[in-house]
This record gives sequence, C-alpha cells and structure tokens, in this order.
Amino acid sequence: MSDTSDLGRFILAQETNGSYATARSEIRDGEKRSHWIWYVFPQIVGLGFSGVSHTYAIADLDEARAYLAHPVLGQRLREITSLANQHFAKGARSIFSNDDVKFHSCVTLFSLAAPEDSVFRQTLNLFFNGDFDQRTEAILAAQSGDRAEPRTGPAQRYDQSSRPFGPYVRGPGTPTNEGPAHVSDSSIERARRLVEEATTVVVLTGAGVSTASGIPDYRGPEGVWTKDPSAERLSSINDFLGSTEVRVAAWQREVRQQEVAAQPNSAHRALVTFERTGKLCAIVTQNIDGLHLAAGSNPELVYEVHGSSRTTRCLNCGEEAPTSEVLARVAAGDIDPHCEALIGGSVCGGLLKTAVVSFGQSLPVDVFGHAELLVKTCDLLICVGSSLGVRPVSGLVDKALARNRRLVIVNGEPTPYDSEADVVVRAAIPTVLAEVLGVTSENPDVVL
Repeated sequence: MSDTSDLGRFILAQETNGSYATARSEIRDGEKRSHWIWYVFPQIVGLGFSGVSHTYAIADLDEARAYLAHPVLGQRLREITSLANQHFAKGARSIFSNDDVKFHSCVTLFSLAAPEDSVFRQTLNLFFNGDFDQRTEAILAAQSGDRAEPRTGPAQRYDQSSRPFGPYVRGPGTPTNEGPAHVSDSSIERARRLVEEATTVVVLTGAGVSTASGIPDYRGPEGVWTKDPSAERLSSINDFLGSTEVRVAAWQREVRQQEVAAQPNSAHRALVTFERTGKLCAIVTQNIDGLHLAAGSNPELVYEVHGSSRTTRCLNCGEEAPTSEVLARVAAGDIDPHCEALIGGSVCGGLLKTAVVSFGQSLPVDVFGHAELLVKTCDLLICVGSSLGVRPVSGLVDKALARNRRLVIVNGEPTPYDSEADVVVRAAIPTVLAEVLGVTSENPDVVL
C-alpha cells in the first residue's frame, strides 16, 4: 500500500495562485486554458515523463482510494468532473484539447478505484463510450500481477492457451455445442473454486432463472417464441406502436402473467444468501419479473437492464403508474388502455406500455452503464439462465472477456460463449446454482 501521507502535495499545488479555482472556472465554462491537469485530474504513475507528472502521479489503487477519501481532494475531484460532464456534447477534445487523454486516464483510474462512484462511470459513458483508458488498465494490471494487458474491440478474441487460472486453462474440458452436456461434479467444483478465489463477482441472469417459478423463457425448447414465433411481435416497439391487435394481445399477456403469481425459486434465494459473503457486486438481470427483489436481494445490487413490468409508462407524456392499476382497467374492458393524465386541461391520450424494453427501444443508459462498469471491473462474471444471444446485454460478456475476467456459464442449453468460458455447468439452474455459489442446497441460509 502506498504512503498516502504526502497527499498534501496536491493541496499545496491546487491552492498555489488559486490553481483549483482557476481550473474549476475554466471547466465550468467548458474549456481548459491553463496548466493544472496533473494535480487536478491526477493519473496513475508511469504515464508521464516530466518532473511535474512524476510529482503528482498516483502510485496505485490504494493511493487513489485515499485521494477520494480525502475531505478536500475527493470532493474537488468529484465536483470538477461533474462540471466537465455538463459539457459532454462538446466532446473531451474540445474541452481539454490535447489533455483529453489525461482526463480519460484520470477517470479510468478513479472508476477502477471506486466502481460504486457514479460520477466517474458517467464520465466514461458520456465521453469515452464506456471504455477505460488502456494504458491505465495495463499499468494497474501489471501492478496486480495479471497475466496480460487488457484488450478491447469486438474483433479481438482470446488466445485460450494463454489464460491459465490456477490449474485450469480456458478451453480444454469446456462442453461443446453438440448435444446435451452431462453435468458433472467436477464442473460444479471448478466453478465453486472460481467463486471462492474471486473477490468481486457479478451475476448476469436470464429467463432460465425464472422458469422454475412458472415463467416460461423465450428461446428455450419450450420457449414462448420457440412454440409460437409470431409471439415475438409483442416484444417489438414498432409492432406495438403500429398495431392495435398487438397492443391488445400484449396487455392480455400481462393479465395472464399477473394471474400466475410467480414466486422466487431456490436460484433466487441462493443469490440472496450469496450476497451475505460480501463478494456480490451486482445482479445484472434481463428478467422483468421482479423475482430477485421479491426474494430479498438488495435493490441497490439489482440492475434490471430490460426494465420492469411492475411499472407502466405513457409513451407520450411519460406519466408513470403501477401496472396493477392499468391491468385493472384492462380486466374491466379497456383492452387497449391509453393515458388519462391531464395536460393543460386536456386528457393526454398517449399509448400506455409497461416499462419493459422492447426490441427497437434503447436500454436505460444509467442502469446499463453502471452494470457495464461493474462487469469490466469484477474478478468473475457468472452468467445464469441466459442464451446470451441478445445484444447489447450479451456484449457485457465481451467486455468481461476483453479484460481477462473469469467467466462461468450455468445454463441448460448451449450458448455462443461456451468455448470461451472457464467453466460451463449445463444443468437445471435451481438444482446447481446454490452449489456453484457455495451455498448449501439443504439450507440456503448457510454459506459453505
């Protein structure tokens, strides 16, 4: 751990000739004009060559965390970063000129030091397409003893033979996509060892987690769209907007799903118990059923990237209401409900739709952006019950792989990423997830 007692060097530099006040004023105006970048937006050691860059370099993640915890420096960094974010439409180059790369390096460092700090995550999303600065990542990877520099870009895949993990190597022993795989104790044990050795874990869940609760999946052998391909139209925003028939069918589907009154199953409960280990950073779920929350998962850890069926929103005015209220109208005969909110003394009349992301709609930026950052920075990504065939969510796996994160897939059917996973467990999810996570199946309140 670095010696953080000399953080006073930053205070001294920022106070000399009112340097921080000047920097704050310039960024508030949207244009950096003077020289203060190294001690206002500090970066990891090794990126600069001048004496100033060496003096104000951050030694490691420990010192970065100490910087953020400092009552003056942390507050100032968050403040001036937030001011920069207000000018995101201009782009980093317009604001910082040639120092845009230093700005990128700085927010990468502090995002990695404090993934829960939303201001730096927001900066990466606004200015840099959510991507980290590669040189900063490489230096931090070298400090932590990682095997290879991180690589990005959809065309860059793994050299499987160069990714050892303890006694394991990615590739050999991974089930192929030819026929059903037999779940073995060895695959469960290897997956559990990955969980045990990880410090931070993100779990990505798909429809397969909820099928045991009576909610059918979409693409599985018994999936809704497998049995009736035309049903996929109900999940298209263009079809929903353009067809009364589709809207009526969509609302009738919501009525039927409400009647099912699905309850969390052992997979949901296993994740609640695993949360108590302190390793779980996030549950990134494609599911819209709310069963993770119903099971007792911390709402702050659940990222519903495809939205939620619990809320209904007007597509015209944005007014929101509990879906249960709208379903009561549907049950009473209002089969294609429209918005009844008053706007300027007149009824809005806009189309109502559950707050579920349909094909053709964008994912919620803040939710997905935060989930992406956590996937990039975790030690281990576990994908459970997802076909991993829908983007952009499946792209999260690419983000993890591009940064050499460990990958475990627990699913009843093959996925496109099986050959790149460290371990694939092909089995009924409620049966094996507790074992994979190290939670006893006999008593889900006990962690092994």
